[in-house]
Amino acid sequence: MIRTLVIFARKPIRGQVKRRLAKDIGHTAATRFYRNCLRRTVARLADRRWRMEVSLTPDGARMPGCWDVRPQGSGDLGERMARALDLAGHTLVIGSDIPGLTRQHIGRAFNRLKAAPVVLGPATDGGYWAIGQRARGRLKLAPIRWSGPHALADTIQALGKKHYALADMMQDVDDGAALAGLGFR
Repeated sequence: MIRTLVIFARKPIRGQVKRRLAKDIGHTAATRFYRNCLRRTVARLADRRWRMEVSLTPDGARMPGCWDVRPQGSGDLGERMARALDLAGHTLVIGSDIPGLTRQHIGRAFNRLKAAPVVLGPATDGGYWAIGQRARGRLKLAPIRWSGPHALADTIQALGKKHYALADMMQDVDDGAALAGLGFR
């Protein structure tokens, strides 16, 4: 079985990434944080147990390095993630702004797919850092209130009766308070 780890990311362009964080620390610092977090995430999560790719927006964007880059395509976040999950079985889509994420977290999330067809990695703010699917098939990820405290609950509701498992709780960085909470100043 081939496992695929898809890192969802935006090309780190000033003013177009981490806008809520930028309100607290400025656009230049937010862009620098995001660029570094993305690079470190890709380097830290490389593992022979899974194939890794970066799903990048805007479409046509490229990143330096030898990453396998795929465009996210059109639609809201749910449509883009559902499309990425439908490309192959045993796929995990993660965010690119979780500094504490390790290969062990990813391995445990993939292992949860042995017991459930869907896995969700809850974030401390009510969202989630990961969604995974064991087999191909388009998930309906709507209606979801993205980028807020209801994203995880809305996604669970959208799954309906589909069985799911939860992965480790993680903290992503969306604002200055989350950044400070991780020890960054």
